[in-house]
Amino acid sequence: MIFRILLLLIKERYICKIVSKTCLFFFNIFLWIVAVAVLAGVAYYFYTADLYKGVAGNKDIFTYNVAPLVILVLVAIMLFVVSVLGLIASCFNVRVLIILYGILLACVVAAQVAGGMLVIGFQGPVRTELATGFRENLPIYNVSIVFSTAVDTIQSQLGCCGVDSYTDWENIGIPASCCINTITDCTPPNKYNIYTKGCGTKLNAIIKQSATISFFVAIVLALIQASGVVVAFILGCCCCRKEQDESMMEMRRNLPKY
Repeated sequence: MIFRILLLLIKERYICKIVSKTCLFFFNIFLWIVAVAVLAGVAYYFYTADLYKGVAGNKDIFTYNVAPLVILVLVAIMLFVVSVLGLIASCFNVRVLIILYGILLACVVAAQVAGGMLVIGFQGPVRTELATGFRENLPIYNVSIVFSTAVDTIQSQLGCCGVDSYTDWENIGIPASCCINTITDCTPPNKYNIYTKGCGTKLNAIIKQSATISFFVAIVLALIQASGVVVAFILGCCCCRKEQDESMMEMRRNLPKY
């Protein structure tokens, strides 16, 4: 059914041209919005990165995220470039530019899917390194301001204590951020005055959820962008047919009349 509709649009040159150009125009506006959203997501990642980096200590968990972040930035830049190219190509009906637009957009789709797969693939090592770094740095809680600030922020915001449970702090001293009510004293600790669940499980859940959402968002956007590739090649076919018709009319006008 869809294939027949596409063929009908290609045969009807005028309808094909108007519909394709309109769809491509609004689609390129959508690409700009997506590019801005991607850059905003990367900026938010760097905004929150220091907090998790402080918990991980000397564990460089962000080396795993370099490749996905680089791909996302390149995707955003390419989306800006491709959308401008698409607007120029559709407005002036330049067949070569329209086909180039479709090819570049297909490359962006492939890069986007690859970035989503890398995010899913690297979430396991990131979770492991984060938990290991957190556990190894517990003894320096009272020494390192960076570590203690990061830990207090995470424990108070997530409502957790320690890596596995509050017992991780037995030899160090339970921080005030583990208390359900930080105003009152929570010693001796019990299930009524202290967070009993560890932060490791909650951090793992957050990382896993974020990676899963990022992956599915990348796939959905890739499918939407793939429709732009189809529209571009339809418009390219329309332009090609127009050039052929104009060439045939020119040949007929130049034929000798008897």
